[in-house]
Amino acid sequence: MTDKTNHPGGLNLTRRAVRLTGVFPPARVLDIGCGEGASVNFLKKLGYQALGVSENAEKLPFDAETFEIALFECVLSCIENSEFALSEAFRVLKNDGVIIISDIFNRNFIGEFLEKLKNCGFEAFFTEDHTPALVTYFAELREFPRETYYSGNLENTGYFLILGRKI
Repeated sequence: MTDKTNHPGGLNLTRRAVRLTGVFPPARVLDIGCGEGASVNFLKKLGYQALGVSENAEKLPFDAETFEIALFECVLSCIENSEFALSEAFRVLKNDGVIIISDIFNRNFIGEFLEKLKNCGFEAFFTEDHTPALVTYFAELREFPRETYYSGNLENTGYFLILGRKI
């Protein structure tokens, strides 16, 4: 299920994403849109210096080049102006910083999102489709039958893990 997190794949996906960055503890991680802080606490247990913010992703209260990793878990799709949030992540990341995004996307427009990411100063170096985790999430959390996902207007909706490096 989702552990104590509120995103498909839960902490297993968080662990996988952080490992794939190649950035190791005690690196500084900023969880943007951290909710109750489950991922922040988890990352601290792994040895990272993790901080979370749950509000105002478009104006982060940190100095430039403070973090090695910026993390957006199931939140970027909820931010009205995601370009501002991505630009702020760019600002607070160190020159070799990495952004982690795991979120819901229209499968037909993933290329457009990757272009948006590039326009905000990031080069995607890894993408992975985790749509089965989204289907499981819907089924377990909302008692949402899997058949409904595939037969309704959600058929183009996917859940992706995207890693990008600041360029």
